[in-house]
Amino acid sequence: MEPADTQKLPCQELRSIDDLWTRYSNERFGFTVQKEIWESSDVNKNYKSFVDTVGWLVENKWLQYDDLNFTSEALRGQLPWHSWQVKKTQFLRVGFGAFMSRVAQCQLYPFEK
Repeated sequence: MEPADTQKLPCQELRSIDDLWTRYSNERFGFTVQKEIWESSDVNKNYKSFVDTVGWLVENKWLQYDDLNFTSEALRGQLPWHSWQVKKTQFLRVGFGAFMSRVAQCQLYPFEK
């Protein structure tokens, strides 16, 4: 999936995926978890701050799929991982912001128990 494809995701599908991901990760992972981090005062929609916070960039190297930690020990918000991040171009950084805009546009809010 490329950044432009995120705008085509139906809101209901995005919401269903996020609800399941958030519920079964005990609110550690999911689109709304990432949105919360993205909009937090510590990150304030700053891409560099975001990737540092979720651990996608370690010692100036981008995580690859094989580097991901699929356990509850992973940093909060590390998953879902957006594979376009590893290409490191300005366009693709903007892609993450566009995806967060889609999450907001679909009015996804943190999981409700």
